[in-house]
Order: sequence, then C-alpha cells, then structure tokens
Amino acid sequence: MTARWGHTPRYAQQHAAAQKVQAAHRGLVIWFGESTGHYHLMDSTGLHEYATLDRLLMAAWWRSQRPAPRGTTRKTLGLRARRGAHRAGALT
Repeated sequence: MTARWGHTPRYAQQHAAAQKVQAAHRGLVIWFGESTGHYHLMDSTGLHEYATLDRLLMAAWWRSQRPAPRGTTRKTLGLRARRGAHRAGALT
C-alpha cells in the first residue's frame, strides 16, 4: 500500500495530533509539515510555525480562547448593557 502524498506512516502520530488539535479549535487550520517537521497553524492573522506539539497547543488555545483585552467593556464590544449592571455583584 502506498501512502498518500504528504501522509507517510512515519509521521502518522504527528498528523493525528494535528487533527485532534484542529477538532478542538474550530476556526483554525492546523497541520503537520513532513518536510519541515513542524506544526503549522493558520488563522486570520496569517501562518504560524511551531516546532513542538506543546507550543502548538499553547498558541491554539491563546488564539481561540483568550479573554477580551483589559479595559474592554460591553459597550466597546458593541453589546448592550445588561439591566441592573450598575448594582454591586452584577459583573459583565
């Protein structure tokens, strides 16, 4: 059986890991490059290359799960203020 171009049995674990990370982080395109030996991540800001799976995981989480920047309010995000937001304990 011949391998498809770019998916040799030697790198099956790396390809499977990249698929799992992409499944967990929709909106990102992730793959393992056999010729470079690195993981690649593409998002709205461009193409990024990571040498290890740990660095890829950290970058994927940061790009898809990071909180809003400090100083951002519901108004600056274009959201309507919630009723009673001025009372203590009613955090947004």
